[in-house]
Amino acid sequence: MSAEDLKKVKNLYNIKGGNYTISDIENCFSHTAKTHNIPTTDIFAIIGPYLYEEKYKSELTASPSPQDFVFEDYDISIDDQSKNKVDYSNQEYLSRDFRKSVVHRFPIFDEYSEIPAKFGKKTYWQVQRGIKSLLPNLENLNWSNQTLSYARSNVVEKHIVECILYPLYKSGLFGDFMQIVDTTGNIGADSIGFAMEKFVSHVTTYEILRNVYDMLMRNIDLYGMNDKITAINQRFDYVVPTGSLVIIDPPYEADNNRGNFNLSIDSMPIFYVAQKVLEAGALCVLLSMPKTYKYNSKFAIDMGQHVSVYQMGRMNNKMFLVMRNEDAKNIGLIDYNYTLITTDETQKAWNGKTNIYKCKSQSTRSFK
Repeated sequence: MSAEDLKKVKNLYNIKGGNYTISDIENCFSHTAKTHNIPTTDIFAIIGPYLYEEKYKSELTASPSPQDFVFEDYDISIDDQSKNKVDYSNQEYLSRDFRKSVVHRFPIFDEYSEIPAKFGKKTYWQVQRGIKSLLPNLENLNWSNQTLSYARSNVVEKHIVECILYPLYKSGLFGDFMQIVDTTGNIGADSIGFAMEKFVSHVTTYEILRNVYDMLMRNIDLYGMNDKITAINQRFDYVVPTGSLVIIDPPYEADNNRGNFNLSIDSMPIFYVAQKVLEAGALCVLLSMPKTYKYNSKFAIDMGQHVSVYQMGRMNNKMFLVMRNEDAKNIGLIDYNYTLITTDETQKAWNGKTNIYKCKSQSTRSFK
């Protein structure tokens, strides 16, 4: 055990009302190890979660953590699906017309994009102009007003790439390329947008509704992404490539799910879904949740999860990046950090060039 580990234990005991030196702690560990014939590292593994619990509880007193996490007992067997279901008459697309902004709900080719072979030697702006001209005439083929209501804007998708996915890739966590699984594909706005990136080798996307899946397949073909995206017409089955990043965007109508603590895509809380995905072999899970959602930090501590929060503008949803503590430590992520991602007039350098989407990050996150 390192000197830093011993210092953490000492701090824990002092918090609990003790008054011990590092030497006292070291002797206690050695005596316990000899008495029970177990390694000192096993002892530390047992009390480790309590160290992080104390650290996290102290951080909860400062903004903005309280709005993002809740330290509560949990029951992974609770099926909270009833709170996910929104009455048909309350669904957003019935009161809003997204058709006027259809092109803003589809991904954009830019100077960083990988241009599919389908488009030959066309430039990215020629490809984008051609797709943009077609989209308004593809209602009920490639999109509907309802499916558009579940698709995020293409600017927010670019912010996710720049401020979350690309820094993760540059950290070296994923090796030469990143594989992505989109558990809720809808019509493919996110899946296609992520597949455009040169650092993404493949995207697997799930869509359970057959009519929406058909739209998804037509959009994959429209964008020439057939070789880079695999679409599956079924519920997400927890089959993920080892070392991948999994994105979960559960269906919700934010105004109707304000008290939905366990918002999920399965019959279990979303934080346990994330844990199952990590256990299935993923390196990271990215949850897209309502701005009012709070992640269960007690579960995160118990499971050894590291959770980072990304607020996608002050009015939009939050992204929770979940990974194992050891992986987060290896790439220099700070525990339980918070990032505000906004759009303003400040252009940000991305991949050595200027980012035209003007994404600004105010972050406590740092990478090595």
